[in-house]
Amino acid sequence: MEGNAFLLRVPCPNARRRILSQPLWQIDGQTMFVAKWAPGLQQVKPELEMVPVWLEFTGVPLQFFNEDALQEIAGIVGHP
Repeated sequence: MEGNAFLLRVPCPNARRRILSQPLWQIDGQTMFVAKWAPGLQQVKPELEMVPVWLEFTGVPLQFFNEDALQEIAGIVGHP
């Protein structure tokens, strides 16, 4: 493997399925793309259509602390 690529062996089938079920992981603030290895696999950074972000709302009045209002506020940044 080259560059920032890693090859991991996950012997537990359930853990492997769980890991491969989500191609994008965030670990300790670092984004990691995962894919099942196969001979001849080319290291390609996948195109992102959507990226999860953490928002911290400060100064929001108490009456807006409900699911509808917070989704409306989050919708200003993107699609919640």
